[in-house]
Amino acid sequence: MNNIRLAFYPPRGKELEASMLQKSGVICLIVICVTLLIFMWITRSSLCEVRFRNNQIDVAVIMDYES
Repeated sequence: MNNIRLAFYPPRGKELEASMLQKSGVICLIVICVTLLIFMWITRSSLCEVRFRNNQIDVAVIMDYES
């Protein structure tokens, strides 16, 4: 019979590396969100349509509002 043990924690010496990866992921997400907020704040008066075209994909985001 095989004894298989599962650890619910990172191996010793890897705690710092795992926490650094989590911190860098959170920082990356915050930077992306702040960048999007700044872009929308700058273009809020003229942003009605955004298009992204790739070879096979065409994505259009259209905002409809009344002023």
